[in-house]
Amino acid sequence: MTLAKACSGGPDFNYGGSPIKSADVQANMIMPAVVTTAVTFGATQKLPMRWTLTEGFMHTFQNSVSGGTLLGISGLEPPKYSLTENSIGFQIGYVF
Repeated sequence: MTLAKACSGGPDFNYGGSPIKSADVQANMIMPAVVTTAVTFGATQKLPMRWTLTEGFMHTFQNSVSGGTLLGISGLEPPKYSLTENSIGFQIGYVF
């Protein structure tokens, strides 16, 4: 099988502030969405007979946030959360 000459896609860099502030750390224990920097890369190839193949990769760099008190008890170490992610995806499409 030979790929068609058309290919699209490329790298992307994204930065945004953390949505969780230090005062809100305890309230976000279940879903600590604290990443701020991500790199993505993807491409789509046109295959024979109107098919397409798309692949993508995402990496978020580790970020941590800490603050507040654990369960309102003073004297304990404040909670600290870190998160880093990697994701890969594939898609097969058909152009009508």
